[in-house]
Amino acid sequence: MNGDWLEVVKWLTTPIVTLLGIWLTNKYNLKNLAAQHDRLLTKDAQQRQYEFRKEIYRPIAAEFVKMNQTLAATLTGEVTQDEFNERITECSGAVAAIQLVASPQTVLLVQKFALSCSRALVDGMPANNESARLKQLVAAAANADERLQNEKILYSHVLSCIDRLTLTIDQLHEQSVPVIVATRLELGLHTSFEEYSAISQEVAKVSKKMLHDMADRLRQSVVL
Repeated sequence: MNGDWLEVVKWLTTPIVTLLGIWLTNKYNLKNLAAQHDRLLTKDAQQRQYEFRKEIYRPIAAEFVKMNQTLAATLTGEVTQDEFNERITECSGAVAAIQLVASPQTVLLVQKFALSCSRALVDGMPANNESARLKQLVAAAANADERLQNEKILYSHVLSCIDRLTLTIDQLHEQSVPVIVATRLELGLHTSFEEYSAISQEVAKVSKKMLHDMADRLRQSVVL
């Protein structure tokens, strides 16, 4: 009789134990799935935030490059008033956009650097216009001797511009390091200030060498 009861109890409890096991397993799996889902949501939110911030910072980085290219173009008088106005306007707009996402410290660094770039371009425009005027005189020369004389005047003017631009490049490269490091930190890209300073100095060194080589060729032309 006892054996019969044991069989009955066993028959009754086996489904209950099985269901309990299934319930516990499902509860554990659901908990893991929920945690995994939360991690994916967090990761996705972080990625979307990074992409959004990157799109905000991309224009200002591009504008700083364009400002430097325009500054270099002032040597030979190639910057028109429309191009000058466009650079100042576009740079100001890009700087304004980062105020949506950047810390006050980063905004201040970027604004100061943008102001330095704009000031350098403003200061370079008179020399740009003079280079353009002298180039016109070279093109309008009545004979070879007049053309040669006008070319020497043009080259002498460009030489003085190179000296000014070399100093400006040094200043801008020095100011750019904290701006770039702060911007990368805003994007979660940690960068050593010392490492980036060394990179910036190397870039400035190459830029200055190119200008010095150009100046040497111009001096030879002036002597000839």
